[in-house]
Amino acid sequence: MRKDARVHKATKAIVGGVIILVLATLLPGLVMSAIGWSAATGVAILGVMSSFIASVMSSWRVGLGLALPLAIASALAASVTHNPWLAALVMLVVAGSRGLLAMRGLHVALTTAVIAVGFVVAQPPASATSLPDSLFVGIVMLAFALYGAGIVALLSRRLPSLKPTPALVAPRAELFAVTSGILMAVATWFVIRLDLGHTGAWMLLTIVVVLQPYVQDGFHKALQRAGGTILGFAGAMIVGYLIHWTPLLYMLGMVAMGAALIMMMTKRPYWVYAAYLTAAIVLLEGASTSIEDTAEQRLAATLVGAAAALAVTLALQPWAKRVATKRGLTHY
Repeated sequence: MRKDARVHKATKAIVGGVIILVLATLLPGLVMSAIGWSAATGVAILGVMSSFIASVMSSWRVGLGLALPLAIASALAASVTHNPWLAALVMLVVAGSRGLLAMRGLHVALTTAVIAVGFVVAQPPASATSLPDSLFVGIVMLAFALYGAGIVALLSRRLPSLKPTPALVAPRAELFAVTSGILMAVATWFVIRLDLGHTGAWMLLTIVVVLQPYVQDGFHKALQRAGGTILGFAGAMIVGYLIHWTPLLYMLGMVAMGAALIMMMTKRPYWVYAAYLTAAIVLLEGASTSIEDTAEQRLAATLVGAAAALAVTLALQPWAKRVATKRGLTHY
C-alpha cells in the first residue's frame, strides 16, 4: 500500500510539473506574436524544448550550459543555409560534439538540441528586425533556452530525478561521434542542395533519434519509432479530419505534447512516447496550414531518415559484433 501511495504521489508530481512545462511553452508564441516576431515562434519553441529535455534528462545546470553553444550553432546554421557544404560542416560539428559528450552520458539529453539546429539549417526564419537573420536566430534561441532551463530549475522539486544515461567508453563514443557526424553532414548536404525545407528537417530529426551508439539499440529504436510514428500519424489525421478550428487543434497538440513528456518521465515504452510526440508535432505544425500535408511529409521524411540510419547501422554491425566478441561483451 505504501508503495502504491508513493507511486501515486510521484505520478501526481510529474503530471503537475508537466502541465506547468506545457503551459510554459505557450509563452514563446505569445511573446513572439506580441512583438511582431511570429515567424520566429518555431525557433523559440525549439530553444525551450532543447533546454527542457537537456535539463530533465540530466540537470538544469546542463540545460543552462547548453544555451550559449546552442545559440551559436543555430546562428551559424542560419548563416549557411544556402550553402550545402558549409551547412553540412555545421551539422558535422554539432552531431559529432554530441557523440563525444556521450563519454559523459549526455547524448540522450542533447538529442533535441541537435534536432533544433537541424530545423534551423533546413528552414531558418527571416529576421523580423534590422538584425541579420543569423544573429536574430541566435538571440531568440539563447533567450528561450535560458528561459527553459530556468523553468526546470524552479520545478526541480516537482519533477522526477531521472536515472542518468550510462556514459560510453571513449572508443565507442568516438565511433558514435564520427558515424553520426558524417551521416548528418551527408543528409544535410542533400537537404540544402535539394531545398527540402521543413520536410528535410524531419529527416534529420529521424536520423538523430534512430542512430544509436550501439547497433542493437539502433534496430530496436527504429522499429519502435516506426510503430509510434504510424500510430501518431493516424491519430493526427483523424483529428484533423474531424476538427477544423485552429485554436482547438493547437490545444490538442499541447495536450499530446504534455502526454509525451509524461510518457518519457514515467519511462513508458518508447513507441508510446513516439506516438504522442508525433501527434503533437503534426497537430502543432499543421494547425495553421494543413494537417494532412504535415502528416504526409513527416511520415515520408521519417521513413527516409530511418532507412538511412538503419543502412549505416547495418554496415557497422559486423565490425561492432566482432569487437564486442573480442572483449567478451554481448551488447554491441
